[in-house]
Amino acid sequence: MLRRATIAILLLLLSPILSTAWGQKLLTPEKMVWQEEGVTSTPQLAQWGGEETGYKSTNLGFLLSFLLPGSGQAYAQSKGRSAVFLGVEAAVWAGFFGLREYGGWLQDDYKLYAAEHAGVTLGGKDNEFFRSLAFYDSRDEYNRYQLWGEREKAQLYGDDCYWEWENPQARKKFKSIRDRSKTAYQKAIYMLGLALLNRVVSSIDAVRQVRNYNKGKRFNFSQVEMEIHPSIGRKDIRLAVKIRF
Repeated sequence: MLRRATIAILLLLLSPILSTAWGQKLLTPEKMVWQEEGVTSTPQLAQWGGEETGYKSTNLGFLLSFLLPGSGQAYAQSKGRSAVFLGVEAAVWAGFFGLREYGGWLQDDYKLYAAEHAGVTLGGKDNEFFRSLAFYDSRDEYNRYQLWGEREKAQLYGDDCYWEWENPQARKKFKSIRDRSKTAYQKAIYMLGLALLNRVVSSIDAVRQVRNYNKGKRFNFSQVEMEIHPSIGRKDIRLAVKIRF
């Protein structure tokens, strides 16, 4: 009798320690049974309830979202946030390709405009040539300024690079179209920066969502209920401990 009473007291004293150890992952939430030897009556079990569930990797969530924003959130089963980052990614790339296309259309427009209103032969002309068209009314004017400013270092245009604008207004219109083309290309580059920013923000958020997912998979000890059920047999005493979820 004294030995069994001692065991009962030890179980009562150790039960808070056991529950704390389980909460700190020192014990796995497997079904565990303690049963005193020599019990002749129908056995009662003391067991840990719940099942082991897999955790997700924060590193994998980060990598997925860096490769494709929103995929890390989908991995963490956060569908709403995944849709937001995927939507931003789609909008950014649509903007990038749209601006590149628009800039190309304007580039074709200002080149055709120069051919029509300044007599430019388009074949083999680089970007620097068209920049000169925006600031000088003719090839001869450009060459004069080069000779005056650069002297022996002057880079002059020959007959194959001839142009002369109909009037200053035509040159200004050409410059306006060309500036709009340059702006479109610059904005397309900004879109690449936004795509990188979206990846960084999405990756950081994916780590948060994976952590939240893992927290939701942990056992909640606020719902644990411990009960002590002593049983008295004809010649012996049995102690059973049960934890309910």
